[in-house]
Amino acid sequence: IFAFFQPQLAIMFNSKTKNQFVRTFAEDLASQEYIRKKINNLKEFRKKAQATLDNVKEQVLKQQKVKNFDELIKGKGFTKEQLLDFITRDHQVNAYYENGLKKKTYDNVKVKHILISFSEDSKKEHHHHNASQKEEQKNKRTEEQAKKLAFELKSRLEKGEKFDELAKKYSDDSSSKDKGGLVEGPADQFVKEFALAAKTLPINKVSKPIKTNFGYHILKVLKRSKENCSNAPEQVKQMKKEEIRQQIIKEKLHFKWL
Repeated sequence: IFAFFQPQLAIMFNSKTKNQFVRTFAEDLASQEYIRKKINNLKEFRKKAQATLDNVKEQVLKQQKVKNFDELIKGKGFTKEQLLDFITRDHQVNAYYENGLKKKTYDNVKVKHILISFSEDSKKEHHHHNASQKEEQKNKRTEEQAKKLAFELKSRLEKGEKFDELAKKYSDDSSSKDKGGLVEGPADQFVKEFALAAKTLPINKVSKPIKTNFGYHILKVLKRSKENCSNAPEQVKQMKKEEIRQQIIKEKLHFKWL
């Protein structure tokens, strides 16, 4: 059924990495079966599944040159009833996750930052055809120089220079520099060290330079709030759903691979 919906998965089943794939697949299937036992209202979910299946049929029959759906799934290794059951389970699992998300929160942050980047290989000469002079300068900056500049900027900020102005002039984050270095959203969408700082720094205090694989950042957290995961951006929802799934696999199912 998976291969029917996503032909590229069929390749995975036959590939060299098959074992790893089958493991993940088995864990996933087991977690879905676990979830399924926790869900009531089977009738309601079957109704939803039937609607989805009708929709799929319509789409597929438009694209394929077959007379009817039965002909399309002939010889594919599953019956229409099994397909309906598969889609029903999908609806049940989604409902379980959506419900789980209501109980979870995420950290939303509003942060100003200045990024001072450096190049690993700035000892070598760079030859960029279309790099502007500023690019050149930035790319030639060693880690030492970047660190030094970041600490200088920190002390200038502490002496009262304006964050927005310094961000505009020095920050290498082109998407935020003209907004005074402002970025906002779920903390965990940022690189790990940045996320941790954004979650833990005192509000409105200029941080010491924090190193990430982008360079040195100076942060100032303007606002932080706990938001409900139901309204989170898709990326956060996916992360939290994965947390719920891993918890089931480890704590409820006690998976052990021999």
